[in-house]
Amino acid sequence: MPHSANSKTTALTRYALLFGVPILYLLILFSKELFSGSNVVIGGPGTDLLLQFLDQRKFAFGEIANGHFPLWNPHIYSGIPSFGNIQFALCYPLNLIYLVLPLASATNTIIITHLALAGMFMGIWIKSLGIDLRVSLAIGILYIGCGAFFPHIYAGHVTMICLLPWAPLLFWSVDETIKGNKPGTILAGGTALGMMILAGYPQFVFHLGVAVALYSALRIFESGSGIRKILLLLVIPALALGLSAFQIAATWHASEATLRSGTLAFEYASMFSLPPENLLTLIAPFSFGGSSTYWGRAYLWEMELFSGITTLVMACVAMSRKESPLRWSLPALIGIMLLFALGKNTPLFKILFDYIPGFANFRGHSKWALPATIFLLLMAAQGFQLFIRDPSRPKHLPLILSLIGIALTAAALLCRSGSRESSLPPDWWRSFLDSVSRSLESYMPHQMFQELFFQRFSLGMFGKALSLAAATFFLLSMIVFISRMKPVAASSVLAIAILEIFLFNRACTASFPVNDSNKSQLVSAVAGDDEYRVTVVGHPNSAMSTGALDIWGYDPFVPRRYAEFIALTQGIPRDTPAVDIPIKKWDPLLSLIRLRYTFAPGSGGSLQKGGPYPHLPRALLIPEYQVVQDKPEIILSSLTRPGFNPTREVILEEQPLFKPQKAAFQGDVRVHTLSTDELLVDAAVVSPSILLLTDPYDQGWHAEGGPDSPQAVYPIMRANYILQAIPLQAGNHSIRIFFAPRGLALWGAVSLVTAIIMAAAGICLLVRRNSKLVSANQRV
Repeated sequence: MPHSANSKTTALTRYALLFGVPILYLLILFSKELFSGSNVVIGGPGTDLLLQFLDQRKFAFGEIANGHFPLWNPHIYSGIPSFGNIQFALCYPLNLIYLVLPLASATNTIIITHLALAGMFMGIWIKSLGIDLRVSLAIGILYIGCGAFFPHIYAGHVTMICLLPWAPLLFWSVDETIKGNKPGTILAGGTALGMMILAGYPQFVFHLGVAVALYSALRIFESGSGIRKILLLLVIPALALGLSAFQIAATWHASEATLRSGTLAFEYASMFSLPPENLLTLIAPFSFGGSSTYWGRAYLWEMELFSGITTLVMACVAMSRKESPLRWSLPALIGIMLLFALGKNTPLFKILFDYIPGFANFRGHSKWALPATIFLLLMAAQGFQLFIRDPSRPKHLPLILSLIGIALTAAALLCRSGSRESSLPPDWWRSFLDSVSRSLESYMPHQMFQELFFQRFSLGMFGKALSLAAATFFLLSMIVFISRMKPVAASSVLAIAILEIFLFNRACTASFPVNDSNKSQLVSAVAGDDEYRVTVVGHPNSAMSTGALDIWGYDPFVPRRYAEFIALTQGIPRDTPAVDIPIKKWDPLLSLIRLRYTFAPGSGGSLQKGGPYPHLPRALLIPEYQVVQDKPEIILSSLTRPGFNPTREVILEEQPLFKPQKAAFQGDVRVHTLSTDELLVDAAVVSPSILLLTDPYDQGWHAEGGPDSPQAVYPIMRANYILQAIPLQAGNHSIRIFFAPRGLALWGAVSLVTAIIMAAAGICLLVRRNSKLVSANQRV
């Protein structure tokens, strides 16, 4: 066989292994969950997968399957942009699977496919750095299962799962571009970054973008690359921005009016910072409870750092060996990422919040743990290779591992003695529990931390985590010692690393059935009527699956004004974060957004119905108005003043084109819903009026009259703080009202042209490569 063909076969075999081994690992790991039934999805019950993403996917891709691309989502928050909500990920190509498979099967396919891609791309990157194939395969599995990534599967964060496979491909592209390798690597990098953006998790794009930029700077400095390499690297984000311009433009428009627009309050942005005590999870996962029993600060899936004790030890081996590339640079990057992850727990965060763009736009800075883990795995890959080749160094490694094991064993025994029923937990443990409780960052009841049973139980679990870590250190010490006498045994460290991560992953896995039994009750109750709205306590996003119209939702893209309006109705501070507003009572102002029924969980999984409440129709003609151009609280207070009648008066924030006039009968109006993004209003107006639409105002809504309309323009004004209003002259109006954010067509064209150019360039490079292979074969 010709040499080039032989090389091609070897490369194909390598890629098959890099993808096939992660698939095999995942099939073994999720064997129970995948074969539990066609309606079972991988993820924890009651997490974001159930509360948010399944309903999003069912609504959005159901609309696309029916031939309609949904720009507007009328089902939550009384209506918000859907395409502009980047978490819908409507332009992410792999989500097209939702068009051909049932919801549960499509979701499981998305999860398994992206985990396998994550392992494959990580393996490709590590292999390209000259690391042995065995090590590359192991590092790919460790990336899939690391604590900064895998627990998010339990949390149901499908946007994060879809984003993370592309991170190592982006790092690979950076390395190959700096090496001066094939131009196709730049296309791969642009595609990877573009896919990360389209996957729908902007915060991780920011975190990984910063990490890639720092890594690129170090590699350029190390290689002595010139301006040309820097310019080539800049092509990668340029291609990614062009590829995702359509989505970015829509998201920019949608986010301008949301609580996430601009900078966040410091207290909000500092939420979910990595607690210093959770650094212990580097060696002892579940130190503060497991998936369903976590009592530490914030959420387990945000605060786990575990990637294996073996991984950590091998990273230290790499740092101890002079022949290790980036020997000190990678530890520095890891330190920087972990410092960022600690967030408000260090004085640095306030400086970053005040002066560095991006840090004031997101919360949950513990997510910096992911790029820290990527750099740790890169170091560990070097350590594995160096140790397998020469297990005799560092000289005192068995002794160091044994001493750590002894120290951890002593700590575990101390914890065990303090957790016995016959003894009182030590003061230091009770003081620690009290500090967790006082931080108000734990989601467990405050009184639980004061109970003696919990103090003993939590200390016992803590001791168990330490004892497992001690056992692992002793096992590694023994393997290192044996490897010095029999170097062939050194490869067993790879098996230990994978076993560690497998056991950690199994403890994080869960599944639940997609149960629609109570949704059918809601469907029959609303019967597709868009003249009124409801709210489903505890699961408002279910409206996207049932076709109901809910006044609330579970999504970070809630409009700021709408959240303030709802806060007013519930008697809580106006600036309360939207996700924290529970709908507990009916208020007369809720009639403005057509609330008629409430549904709350009842016995036996049923829904308990409340109402009917009085509500306005979808459209009505108003004869009076008042202009209030002042602070938001003044406008809102105008809605609650005595004597305000929403059927006779509307609060505007600017003068209308002409003044309405009172009459015994203003006229008649009818609304016809054409799609999620379009409606037709027929209005027979007897006396000039303000047409009030009880749908939320957004700058993307436009109105235009028919050919026989009595007025030339139909400006949509903001009314009653959150609603839409159109001034109408007397006459018969046929008004088309549609949602179309300005500029989307232009940015859609940019994305399309960029995709065509990248595809054409990729095809040309592929043809050229095959031509060279043919020529080489002919010469042979």
